[in-house]
Amino acid sequence: MSRQANLRHIPTHNQKLALRGTKGTPGRANRYVTEVDPRITGRNPGNHASTHEPCGDDVIDHFAIVTADPVASSPLPSPACDSFWLIRNGTSPETFSFRGIVDGVIQDLGILGTDSGSPSGGGDLTLIDEQTPTGSSVTFASLGAYTHLMLHWSARSTEAATSSLVNVQFNGDTGANYDRQVTISVAAAPFASELLASTSFQIGSAVGATGTAGACGGGTFHMYDYRGTTFHKVGTAKNAVPRTTASGDFFEQSLSVRWRSTNAITSMVLTLSGGSFATGSKFSLYGLL
Repeated sequence: MSRQANLRHIPTHNQKLALRGTKGTPGRANRYVTEVDPRITGRNPGNHASTHEPCGDDVIDHFAIVTADPVASSPLPSPACDSFWLIRNGTSPETFSFRGIVDGVIQDLGILGTDSGSPSGGGDLTLIDEQTPTGSSVTFASLGAYTHLMLHWSARSTEAATSSLVNVQFNGDTGANYDRQVTISVAAAPFASELLASTSFQIGSAVGATGTAGACGGGTFHMYDYRGTTFHKVGTAKNAVPRTTASGDFFEQSLSVRWRSTNAITSMVLTLSGGSFATGSKFSLYGLL
């Protein structure tokens, strides 16, 4: 191929400008489409084919972000098939649910997570609320729509003792409807005890004001199927209580608990047996699907 033939394949000055996104003059010497090319002006997009519409043969699925559940009422909204909504509950922390209508049937497609301003767990574990109390109680008034609850906590109390009990009540119930079984390991001597028909149950102990400076109690607490309405509510807890540095003063507690109610749990209050929560105490409540 001759040198002159090769030159015909080198972009012109206008072509190079067009490649950079600047305006060029369309023509034989500028075969690139630019923003002033008359071939791309005055051509507004037309409507989709009817087959692309909801319920068509090759439907383009309807999707929208809403703040109210559009399928919570009857009749079903239009379009009534192959439609999906991301639903924001509009409260804090904010939950995002995914619902839809597939072949005319309402589908619950799960809770995608929360926007709470705090880190949340991965997978099916979602942070519901996190509190750093300085009073004598912690209240979780909104528990979300999950299957199980999990509480992670660490706390110290201002009570003039080496430790203070951390107790729980549900739904404002102050009746004798709470049972607790505990196994405590102290050095090499474990022992166990039960407490039945109490007005609350213990999920662990916080280190008190006369305990070792800087020490705290902490643990986990699980309540299973907390929204169920068939059985009494049961749960388990694990707690570490390093009260002092002396031998025999570092407790490990394993607890099983029951609330004698078939009602769904809608709120939870944690209280101390004495004093207030010291600054730095933290309670993080998670929901498990």
